[in-house]
Amino acid sequence: MEVIERYKLHEAFRERFAQGTIFAGTSAGTAIMSQKMLTGRGVETSQGLGLLPAHYIVDQHFLVRNRWQRLADVVLTHQLTGIGIDEDNALFIKNESAEVIGPTAVQLLRIQDRTIETSSFKNGETFSLK
Repeated sequence: MEVIERYKLHEAFRERFAQGTIFAGTSAGTAIMSQKMLTGRGVETSQGLGLLPAHYIVDQHFLVRNRWQRLADVVLTHQLTGIGIDEDNALFIKNESAEVIGPTAVQLLRIQDRTIETSSFKNGETFSLK
């Protein structure tokens, strides 16, 4: 994001996305898709591209690096919905629907009555981003 901001590409990316350009990212490239993103320094957040609905935040390498607590802390602190994407997995997002592609699962962390409710979605399964 620092490079994107330095070269003033943020708005150009958002405009192209709104016009239908496909965006993809791995690792940090996945994290920048949300409006509020994890910086890689614990639970610290900063501004992302904002290509997902504003109430979502993404954490990558989720199961392999056991990032449950990190994402849960950010979800509760910032009142967001968390998406935990593991290595070798992807989300194909079109309109307000997300489809999981890959060998493991994508985790969804939502706040429900001041606690975290988790859902797991496997290859081929979809969920709504509303």
